[in-house]
Amino acid sequence: MNEATVREIGAEVYALRLNYALWWAAASPEIRARSPTAFKRYGAFFDAAANSFFRSVVIAVYQLMDERNDVSSLPRFLSSIRTTHPNIVSAFEEQVRPIRPIYERMAAVRHKVLAHRDRALAPDTVYELAQLTPPSINACIAPLHDIADCLFATFVPGYCQYQFWEEIDRGATGAERELHELIARTL
Repeated sequence: MNEATVREIGAEVYALRLNYALWWAAASPEIRARSPTAFKRYGAFFDAAANSFFRSVVIAVYQLMDERNDVSSLPRFLSSIRTTHPNIVSAFEEQVRPIRPIYERMAAVRHKVLAHRDRALAPDTVYELAQLTPPSINACIAPLHDIADCLFATFVPGYCQYQFWEEIDRGATGAERELHELIARTL
């Protein structure tokens, strides 16, 4: 059971990291400035893609960090191994503690804009209050990436420390590179 759950968490973290890389590749002002023709010609596509990748990031972070008892998530899994692997649990809690407010702001965006619409607040207001930036979002993803690697090394036979981390990183870097190649080919 632990291996299957860890693989499920790992798949979510992998998808999260790819979506973050693709979101930033499609939304980054620097990349847009380097390829103005592509972004002008296919602006609607890149805007829609960036929006979709961003939504995927927010929803995946929420899903991974959901603490309700009736869901499968990282906190639920860590609760189940607290007595057998207390070091893993405490290491994760230490990593998450300083960035918990960012997770909470991402959850607010998920609750008030993406999954539901808040009647009292316009989406722009919710985003403004959340103050989510690429570095703050990446700061939320980093500990999820680290803990997934630790869980794979502990619960998935054949994996050693940093192996899953490197798989995720290669996948994200490759996806970002492919998007850059696609942009270059549109010129």
